[in-house]
Amino acid sequence: MGLTNLRGRMIAFAAIGTTALVAVVAILTQLLAANASEADARAIAHARADGITAGVRIVHGRLHVLEGTDDFLGATAWVFDASGHLVEGTVPASVRSSVRQLVLERRERYATRGLYLFYVRPFTTRGVSGSVVSTVDLRPFEASERRLLDAVLLLGVLTIGLAAGIATLVVNRSLGVVRRMSEQADQWQGHDLSRRFGLGTGHDEITELGRTLDHMLDRINDALASERRITDEIAHELRTPLAGLKAEAQWGRAHASGKAADALDAVLVAADRMDSALSTVLDSARARVSEPGGCDAARVINGLLVDAETLDTHGRTAVATSSDVVSALLAPLLENARLHQASRAWVNTTEAADGVAVHVHDDGPGFAPGDTETAFTPGWSMTGGHGLGLAVVRRLAASHAIPVSAHPGPGGHVELRFPRP
Repeated sequence: MGLTNLRGRMIAFAAIGTTALVAVVAILTQLLAANASEADARAIAHARADGITAGVRIVHGRLHVLEGTDDFLGATAWVFDASGHLVEGTVPASVRSSVRQLVLERRERYATRGLYLFYVRPFTTRGVSGSVVSTVDLRPFEASERRLLDAVLLLGVLTIGLAAGIATLVVNRSLGVVRRMSEQADQWQGHDLSRRFGLGTGHDEITELGRTLDHMLDRINDALASERRITDEIAHELRTPLAGLKAEAQWGRAHASGKAADALDAVLVAADRMDSALSTVLDSARARVSEPGGCDAARVINGLLVDAETLDTHGRTAVATSSDVVSALLAPLLENARLHQASRAWVNTTEAADGVAVHVHDDGPGFAPGDTETAFTPGWSMTGGHGLGLAVVRRLAASHAIPVSAHPGPGGHVELRFPRP
């Protein structure tokens, strides 16, 4: 699971946030432990100095430590005179110079030298001055701090793992609903508008989203139902007089000859084209999806070709789209190619990675590089026409999830990609 999806990012953010929190806690714990260790070490050094100072006496004008006080003396506490000479105790050679320097400063202070804490306390008794120095080995305190840090880090690792696990469970539970909604919407493909998500009556954000999408589908379904009613009325109003016109033209053609017969033939051809265009427009407005199945695209294309138009096939031509949809998409493209051709129009098919590509060509002026998308805009035309053919094809193709694109010239070239069975 990478960071390219929302689930991965949310879990990563939870883990990173917990890691940052654990790091802050570890740092604060270490600082508090260090301060506590220093306070304890100072308290021990101060207590040792108190014990030694209480036992210092002046005998014959010289400093002397009472018997019983030597429990504090030795390697942890020493007594010096005003000149900095050692009176009682044994100073290790490794710290002798540091201790003497501190004594000669003649002021009370704590000092850390290497792994030892020193406490210097000057005193004056009956006119005789001296200094008591006590020391504390800091290594046990540092060992305790390391053990505490190890414990905090171990607890932190467990906390990060637990937080990541909980985040994974929560995110999977929350986004699982969104994933199922996405899968359902993908299955519906935008045409099965009678389906609803139906997430129930919860009050969380995802349930609110489901209700909002359900209401939106209701409105879209109502709008499409209204559009279907209007298009059915248009079909009735236009096709009825068109059928009458064709019937009258056919009757006249049966009794005419010469120029009158040619004129009636032209009327019948125009009526057929008008009927085909009307069917395409109505199918696009209704955005109907055919029943599951497919067809042989080459067979459908051959049925649409006229005169000297040719079909060149490369590979398989079976597609997972019904013949009526293939015909409804290709008829306007062929009509557009005939309208703009200089001498001929033709079709070829090729196998593509995502299906079967159908290419409609003509040897006309073609599309300029900047017009390959504009050409599908309603009202756009190179010949002063109504500019509805390509726009209708784009809309009908989109309703069936079929990509359609125009390629720059010379020569007109429009491509459709039908899915494989």
